[in-house]
Amino acid sequence: MYIKNITLVFVIIFAFVLLKLKAFVPAIIMILIVPFLYNSIKRERKQRSGNNSNSQDKIIYDNEIDEALDVLGISDKDIDDLTVEDIEKVHKNLIKSFHPDQGGSNYLASKINKSKELLVTYIKNKQSNDES
Repeated sequence: MYIKNITLVFVIIFAFVLLKLKAFVPAIIMILIVPFLYNSIKRERKQRSGNNSNSQDKIIYDNEIDEALDVLGISDKDIDDLTVEDIEKVHKNLIKSFHPDQGGSNYLASKINKSKELLVTYIKNKQSNDES
């Protein structure tokens, strides 16, 4: 990685020197190499940081799932046996109490709705992964 960074800088400087010397063809060739080197470095960085990014995304997603379970009052022990119908039933009972038309809060109603959507998506993805 370090070598590629030095090479990239060297190629850019060398291309400018060739341009100053009016050696246009070699300068153009050198300039054409720059995007290749740059993309190669970018790809390497992405691969290295990709491992961290995926684990951070998973942690964030797991935290969102935990929060959704808490909002709907479902134990996280039950998540393996949870079905879409179970979530919709819990959602329906909760939203009756907290819906703004029933004197509830818009904020709580939206949290309940988002929790339901997240858990339904989670379960559907899990089911499709289990079938694969």
